[in-house]
Amino acid sequence: MTARKFFHPSADIDRRDRQAAIIRSKARKTQNLHRGFCKSHYRKAKNISLNISHQISKRIIDFATSNCASVIVFEDLKGWKPKGGQKRSGLKQKFHTWMHRRLVQFTTEKLEEQGGKIELVYARGTSSWAYDGSGQLTRSHKKYSVARFKNGKIYNCDLSAAANIAARY
Repeated sequence: MTARKFFHPSADIDRRDRQAAIIRSKARKTQNLHRGFCKSHYRKAKNISLNISHQISKRIIDFATSNCASVIVFEDLKGWKPKGGQKRSGLKQKFHTWMHRRLVQFTTEKLEEQGGKIELVYARGTSSWAYDGSGQLTRSHKKYSVARFKNGKIYNCDLSAAANIAARY
């Protein structure tokens, strides 16, 4: 049986992004970024991200145990580097604050205590190809999470990626 669910701690992400915005605005006002620049804001953002990772890993484990799952599958994004974002934009910083490895680490530690296991699958093409085999996706310009398949079907990109990850496992 395959089960899927979205976990999105939007209030915590907004709090973390607010700290990042404070850092960006202060960095634009100064010429020299000294050692320890905005130290308290970086610390707050890091701790919020750490808390998000703990909360999401707990939710994943609870969801897996409620569906009697013995294996949880993640994309293997070890060594992945963000390419998006123009100069002086916050997009790369948003990618870097997303703690995929920390989430996988916490989930692995918590699941091993319960006797389950984590599997990692190759990530290339999971979100850019349709899960039904109809070809490559074209993303909407207005809403990036919505995709159009070659056969005309409109579907959520993340759900299609989850189906591709499950199929790879």
